[in-house]
Amino acid sequence: MKTTRWAAVAALALSGCYSVSGFYDKSALEEPLVNISGMWLAQGQNYLVVFRPAGGEATGEFTDLTIQGPQKSEIEDFIFTRTVTRLNSVPLKGELKGRVFLGETQLEPSTFLIVDGNEWYMNFSVVFQVQPDGRSGKMAFVTADKAWTSELRRISGDAPGTAPPAGRDPFLSACLPCALPVLASGAITGSPEPSAVTRDSVMGLGYWRNPRNELIPVRWCVPVEAPRRATFIPYPGAGFFSRTFDRGQLLAARAASPLHRKQAAAVDGKPAWWILNPCWEDGDGELAPSRLDAELYREDPDTGALPADVLEVARRAGDGPWKAVPAYVSGASVLLAARAVMEGGRPVRVETAEVKEPPLEDFLASKETDIPRARWRTRMLLDAKNLTLPRVLRESKTPELAALASKIEKLALDLNHEAELLRDSMQRSVEAGGTADEKSREISLVYKERIEVLKPILAAIKEEIANRQK
Repeated sequence: MKTTRWAAVAALALSGCYSVSGFYDKSALEEPLVNISGMWLAQGQNYLVVFRPAGGEATGEFTDLTIQGPQKSEIEDFIFTRTVTRLNSVPLKGELKGRVFLGETQLEPSTFLIVDGNEWYMNFSVVFQVQPDGRSGKMAFVTADKAWTSELRRISGDAPGTAPPAGRDPFLSACLPCALPVLASGAITGSPEPSAVTRDSVMGLGYWRNPRNELIPVRWCVPVEAPRRATFIPYPGAGFFSRTFDRGQLLAARAASPLHRKQAAAVDGKPAWWILNPCWEDGDGELAPSRLDAELYREDPDTGALPADVLEVARRAGDGPWKAVPAYVSGASVLLAARAVMEGGRPVRVETAEVKEPPLEDFLASKETDIPRARWRTRMLLDAKNLTLPRVLRESKTPELAALASKIEKLALDLNHEAELLRDSMQRSVEAGGTADEKSREISLVYKERIEVLKPILAAIKEEIANRQK
C-alpha cells in the first residue's frame, strides 16, 4: 500500500501532551482491510460521521447534528476583528490500514468546528478504529494540546449482522436495516436525547397525505427487539433525519425486495402501476407490519415518480393472517374499488373493478386519523345514500334493515363521542394558554358532517321498516 501524507500525520508523534499513535492498536493496522463505508453515529447521538472508502484511502464528513448549517460570527484576533464561520460539517480525508482510518480534517481558513465544547480552528488528526464486529468503533480528534474521543455505532452500510432477523417476516425485506437512537419507550427519536440508546432497527418508505391532501414521503422506523414502538418520521425530519436516510436509499431497499415489484395496470384507459408496500400504524408494538398499502402510480415508479394515490388494502394483527380492507381509488373518472388478491394467505397483487353502487358498510367508520381520507369517506357515504340506499331499502329483509339501523345509530353515538373528546381537548389547550390543534378541529368537523349524512339514511331505513309493519 502506498504511503500518503495522511499516514505520515498519524505515524508521527505530535509534540505536546497527545500522540496520534496512542489512540489505536498497532496490531489492528496489520489486519485485513475492513469496509468502513456508511454512516456512523457518535455515542449521545450528537455527531454523525460518514465514510466513503476507495481502496486504501477514504473521504467523509464529520457533522454536528445540533446545528442546521454554517453560522457566521465576528471575533477579536489581537488588534483585528475578523469574520469566522462555525461549521456544522467538516470534510475528512485519510488512509485506511487494516481496521484503522488515519487522516485529517479539511477545515478552510476562517472556519471552525465546536466538538465537545472545544473550538477547533486548525486542521487536526483523525483516528478511527473499527472493532472486529464491523458495527462499532472508537474515534479520536487529536492536536498537540487536546483530544476528543467517542464511541461510534454504524447506523447504515455494508456491515455484518445488520440485516433484520431472517424469517421473521418476508415483508421486512423491503425495509432498510439500520441502527437508530431509541428512547426507553421504544420510540425512535430524531433529536439528541440523553435517554436514547442506539439499537438495531428497520426503516421503510411510505407515503402520507398532509392536510393539503398532498402525498408526501415518510419513513417508518421500528426497533428490531422489544421494547419497540413504530414511529413515522416525515421528510426532512428532526435531528440526524434531516441529513440521513433519504428517499433514494429507501427506494433502493425496496428494489432489492422480491415482494416489492411494480404491477402494470390501466386507470381511465391510461397506463398505471401498482406497488404493494408494508406499513405500520404509529405506535405499533410489533416488528411485523400491520398494514399493507397499495400505491397507484400514473407515471412509471422506476423514474422516481411519487404515487398518485395510496390505499390501505390489507391489515393484520401481530403475526396473524392478512385480511382484505375495502379501498377505492380517488381521482378516477369512475368509482374504482381496489382489492388485494391473496395467495397462500398473503397479499400478492391488486385488482380493480368499477363500482356502480358503493356499499354503505364500507364507509361506516367511527374514528379517523387522516383528514383528506376522512372527508373523502364522508363524501362516499353521501354517494352511497343516493346510489345504493334505494336498492337496500327495496331488497333487504326487515331484520337486515333493523340491524343496519342499529349499527348506524351506534355509529352516530360513537362519532358524537369522538367529536366531544376532541372539543374538550382543544378547550383544555386554549385554557392552558395554547392554541386549538388544527387537525383536531378538522376531524371534529368531519364527525359532525358524517352525522348529518347519517341522519337521512337512518330516517329512510326506519320509515321503510314502519311501512312494512302497517
